[in-house]
Amino acid sequence: MNWNEYRKNFPDRYWKESFFDKLLLDFLSRENIKEVLDFGGGKYGTEILNNPVFSVYFQDPFVTKPDWQKSPEPNQKFDAIVARGCINYLTLEEISSLKNRLKPNGYLIFNSFEKEPQAYEKTFIDGKGEICLEKAYCKDGVVHHIIEKHEERISHTFFYYTPDQYHKALGSFKLERYGKNSIVIIVQNT
Repeated sequence: MNWNEYRKNFPDRYWKESFFDKLLLDFLSRENIKEVLDFGGGKYGTEILNNPVFSVYFQDPFVTKPDWQKSPEPNQKFDAIVARGCINYLTLEEISSLKNRLKPNGYLIFNSFEKEPQAYEKTFIDGKGEICLEKAYCKDGVVHHIIEKHEERISHTFFYYTPDQYHKALGSFKLERYGKNSIVIIVQNT
């Protein structure tokens, strides 16, 4: 899977500005956050962070760094780490280790699913203007996501974790629901 081609191959609902972005910007502004690690932000980064108020660093091993973001130092700590649309690609151990990259009282902010995603099939128009079929199903805590168009098939998997699993891995957090099955989780490093 070529993650640099994400916007050409996947529905725009995965990367267009959403409730998560508005909540994120409000929260970061209210908490006077300055240094942010955009973790797994994709080729274009978490675009709502492209704001002169923030010093934004980028970590995503699967894509090239956006020009407007900086590369972090190996042991650098951050006021906040944002993981928009990517946390489910990590193991719970990897998610827990993100807290080690936070400054004292820093925040880990990410979005995920509240309940196990339901199986579905639907069509959409991709970034190239082609009609595609999108399918997904969850089995044993692993979500299988497939895009089909013409002779091409793109598939990948990611994890589904319950809020209780996040709690065991991260400790206490604030949870906010949005959409049909989406949540924002904010963890403070105390």
